[in-house]
Amino acid sequence: MLSLGGGKIVSSDGGSWPLEEITGLLQDGQILGKGARGPNPAGMRVLTFGVQVAEVAVDVETGEVVVERIHAVHDVGRVINPLGARSQIEGGIIQAMGHTFSEARLDDPRTGSILTRTLDAYKLPTFADVPEIVCELVDVPDEHLTNLGSKGLGEPPIIPTAAAIANAIRDATGADVTSLPITREEILQALREARERERVAAGTA
Repeated sequence: MLSLGGGKIVSSDGGSWPLEEITGLLQDGQILGKGARGPNPAGMRVLTFGVQVAEVAVDVETGEVVVERIHAVHDVGRVINPLGARSQIEGGIIQAMGHTFSEARLDDPRTGSILTRTLDAYKLPTFADVPEIVCELVDVPDEHLTNLGSKGLGEPPIIPTAAAIANAIRDATGADVTSLPITREEILQALREARERERVAAGTA
């Protein structure tokens, strides 16, 4: 039986060889591996945990919002592929920024047909829209799970992004944004409502 550890291939009879030495013998050959894991624990839900915080700049005259940084910390149990996990977080955040600011499906009220069928109308984020993204992974195997101790990281980076951005807008300006996508018109309306709340509060204090 062979195992991989410390950059070496280790045999159950005590022999070991540097990985580079073995792969150098392959030339055009391939190493194929197979793995397995046990079932999820009975009677338990397997949940990924995470938190995201956004930093934004808001132009209160035009309603423009610029996301400057998003800090994401996620607990996915054992991190098997750190680069892949960070890429998953970054991709999820970028996807979420699309539905936070620009992705809106518009329907024809008479026919029900979708009007936003092209990338001219259904706008996705571009490289220019991507903020600084800081990723942290807890990397602690979940002892209640399978032998891998890992959990999923597909949707978790997407879910909290819009709320983090809306909360940052409120903290920066007092404007409460409660629907998506967040447009300049909505920001300006929320700012007017925030100023009216302040005026009423000042008058009754």
